[in-house]
Amino acid sequence: TTIGCSMTLMGLNFGPDDKVITTNHEHNAIKSPLQVLQERQGLKVETRAFPATRTLSGMGSKALLDTLFPNIPELRGARALCVSHVYPTTGVRLPLALLRHKADELDIPYLVVDGAQAMGMVDLSKNGDSLENCYVYACPGHKWLNGPPSTGVLYIRNADIQPPEFYPVISQRMSKYTDCHEGSGCSFPI
Repeated sequence: TTIGCSMTLMGLNFGPDDKVITTNHEHNAIKSPLQVLQERQGLKVETRAFPATRTLSGMGSKALLDTLFPNIPELRGARALCVSHVYPTTGVRLPLALLRHKADELDIPYLVVDGAQAMGMVDLSKNGDSLENCYVYACPGHKWLNGPPSTGVLYIRNADIQPPEFYPVISQRMSKYTDCHEGSGCSFPI
């Protein structure tokens, strides 16, 4: 999940005038790459606060999304909405169809979802939680899927959309980032 979110966020080529919307309950899989982009490139990160527990416990999904991401000028036109499908901090599940609707309402093209607590527990084939609502959905293979450690799934809605720098954290294109070329005496293969 962390590598999938990082690859995606680091690969979308955000500029200093771009803005990303997230919440104060996100895992480091989302927070960390956004912080790096904020520090290095000046990406504007708008972090929205979850309501207090007493208020949250009485809210439905739509009311929560309207509270977290109201249709206001400060949020409209962001490049990405980065959220979790299910929050381990609160147990809240944000239906993917409602998230997609909210992103469309705010004219946000990329919906990036951390699915670490959902894959294997939530039916992702149903309309309300269909993966097709997301631009990217990242999740681990070892949690609810009971797969081996260090496995995961990175769903990209349109395989033809390939951001120019969409490389894994440990990339087979390492030579792009080094001076190594044939005959240079590098100690690792290219």
